[in-house]
Amino acid sequence: MKIGLFNRRISCLLIAVFFLILLTLSVYGARHTVSEDDGKYDSIQTAIDASSSGDTIVIRQGTYEGNLKIDKTLVIRGKGTVELTASPEAKGHPVVAVGPSEISVTLSGLTLKGATKGESGTCADTEAGLCPAGISVRGDAKLTIEKSLITDNYMGGIYLRNGSVATAEGNEIVENGGVGVYLRDSSSVTLENNTIRKNSRGIRGRDDSRLTASENTIEASRYEGIDLSDRARASLTKDTITGNDGEGIKLSDSASATIDKNELSNNRGGISLGGSAEATITSNELTENAIGVGLLGETKATIIDNSIHNKAKEGVGIGLMGSATGTIEGNEIVSSMIGIYSFSDKVIEGKENRISGKCVELFGNLDGSLRVPKNKPKKDTIVYPNDKYPSMQAAVDALNPGGVLLIIPGDYNESTTITKKLKISPDAEGEVIISSDAAAFSLVGNADLYLSGLTLKDSYGDGIALGKSSGANVENCRITGNGGIGARFLGSSSAKITNCTIGKNEDGGLLLDGSSALTVKGTKLIGNDGFGIRMSADSVIELAGSTITGTEYEGISLKGSSRATLRDSNVIKGGDEGMALRDSSQISLQNSVVRDNEGKGLYLSDSSTGNIVDSEIRENEEEGIYIKDSTEATLTGNRVVDNGDSGVFFMEEPGLILEDNELTGNPIGLELKYPNRFKGSVTGSGNEITGTESGFEGVSETLQKELLKN
Repeated sequence: MKIGLFNRRISCLLIAVFFLILLTLSVYGARHTVSEDDGKYDSIQTAIDASSSGDTIVIRQGTYEGNLKIDKTLVIRGKGTVELTASPEAKGHPVVAVGPSEISVTLSGLTLKGATKGESGTCADTEAGLCPAGISVRGDAKLTIEKSLITDNYMGGIYLRNGSVATAEGNEIVENGGVGVYLRDSSSVTLENNTIRKNSRGIRGRDDSRLTASENTIEASRYEGIDLSDRARASLTKDTITGNDGEGIKLSDSASATIDKNELSNNRGGISLGGSAEATITSNELTENAIGVGLLGETKATIIDNSIHNKAKEGVGIGLMGSATGTIEGNEIVSSMIGIYSFSDKVIEGKENRISGKCVELFGNLDGSLRVPKNKPKKDTIVYPNDKYPSMQAAVDALNPGGVLLIIPGDYNESTTITKKLKISPDAEGEVIISSDAAAFSLVGNADLYLSGLTLKDSYGDGIALGKSSGANVENCRITGNGGIGARFLGSSSAKITNCTIGKNEDGGLLLDGSSALTVKGTKLIGNDGFGIRMSADSVIELAGSTITGTEYEGISLKGSSRATLRDSNVIKGGDEGMALRDSSQISLQNSVVRDNEGKGLYLSDSSTGNIVDSEIRENEEEGIYIKDSTEATLTGNRVVDNGDSGVFFMEEPGLILEDNELTGNPIGLELKYPNRFKGSVTGSGNEITGTESGFEGVSETLQKELLKN
């Protein structure tokens, strides 16, 4: 009985094992071998065609013809060195095409190379996703590729279209003509522990694609390491992104990404956002990328607990422009030029950023609370240099609001951020000269600075810059020879400049943007490259008793809705127009002189407005006053004389009022261009209008009489 029972149990066990083997075969499929010598198949495509879904194909060492088409679930493994090379006749096709059916393909241990450009375009069939990449994955297909080399393909390494899905682990994707991994449509890829090197771009995601990347090395791309556009989304963790000729990571359009614990080094830029892209950037190490993180357009980012080191010349930690916004908190920034700057019109939030290096710590429209001060404020007066304070920044931070910094005469190479109310002046007779690798002084937040008797000279950037709602009273100073602007005013900053000389600054004398406001008295702007004064947005300036001379371009340039008032001032000997108004800008010129400029004395265009009273516009190489578009100009009691072209030139549809002016010594006194097209208006009386060639041109006799009569 016991023997019979034992035999029955053995029989049952054998039957169970038999069915388990059958089940295993049905799950894992058959195994096929491809070999150049003694395999069942000497062609991989033949083996693929002969296989059933779920089969495994093992390829023995050798070189095989590529341009494979796989549209069934298979596992293909290389044993030894297995090289798949695209056929020269299959131009525009990938080495391996996967899909478009709902299948799952695994490739392992292969070298895929040699895909070439198509005869009449890059791809054999663009819509079908048949393009000269190492692998093309299309439709509903899923690909897993591991431990493979993808190289020397015209369009790139891995190309995903439609809703395809791929996982790549432990591969080398190197030296392809195009992108290492390229995602389009709503495709997605997971990349782990791959080396992606010397491609045009490392990874590119477009449309609604999804990228998950961790522990990859992405290096030496000709453009960006990772480039995401449209609505692409990404999660990037613990990747090494280095030595790319473009940005390490670039997001544009509405792309978004979570970027955490990555290392980015020696790229042209670290992380860049444009369009309306968004990113969360945390705990990354960014080293020597020129600019660590840059935000443009309407982008938004959370930038927390990163280490950003840019010690090379022009190194910037974090920069924002346009309408970019974000939270910047707890970062360590070591920079050679600027720690954090913002030209954005949006509020930037954050705190406790530790900034060091030879940089100006904060610049532009920022609050002082973004930085960690070098010292707690406890002094009312400090004489600098001082053994207690290793830098001017440390001394300034140690002053209470309303404190006084007295600087011993000498030469200093310092960049100082001002965040509170202070007075700074020399401690004794003698010259205090401050130069900087960035800007000598940067005022942010609600800073309020009285600066007297200093020379701000030969800085790499600006002499002095004001942002946010800061204010300054600058007296008896020289601001000269700086590589940027002599003095820059952003946001809603306001200032007075009195009895100063601002000269030979490479990007211009004064720049006003935002709703900044400036009053200038008794000041000379001499020999500045670029513009003497450049204004935009809603900025406002008043000049009294001042001179602008020897500029490379326009003496004063106004754009946007900016407004300028000049009284008892001179705009002379400029390299272009004396004053140029565009957009809806406005100028009021009273008892002033505009002469000897190489272009026009005054140029008014668009819908700008000029009110010119009791002034001299003379000896300019072109027209004295040039008026076009739908401008409005009122000229009263002026002398417009001895200019190289017409005294007053107008065309199109301006509104012009001329009262009691002298227009003499010009080739033509008053010239209307294209009178048959003129839709504007001209009124006035009591003018003296003559010319060395003609008093009038294009002006009706009736209007001439009206303008001349007393």
